[in-house]
Amino acid sequence: MAHNLDMKGVEYVRKRMPLIVLDAALEVGYRLIDTAQVYQNERHIGDALAKLLPKYGLSRCSAVDVFVTTKLSPANQGAENCANSLLESLREKTRETPN
Repeated sequence: MAHNLDMKGVEYVRKRMPLIVLDAALEVGYRLIDTAQVYQNERHIGDALAKLLPKYGLSRCSAVDVFVTTKLSPANQGAENCANSLLESLREKTRETPN
């Protein structure tokens, strides 16, 4: 039954699935990757892209190669919250401090 599912297995799938799906998507030409804070997928997407972009000769520094979008959580509305939230989303995706 689903409620007895091993949480280690769920976490494994949560971490591995973006790599598998993005690999297939990039291979067939997808270049827009959609994320959201409420999906809680930004870190896993960022990790997967760091591994996969070089495989396809793509760069995350070039808007021509790949577009990565995100959506703010409703809790992060307003000018100051918005700016801080976007910086945090960038950190999650790139593991770098944005300029």
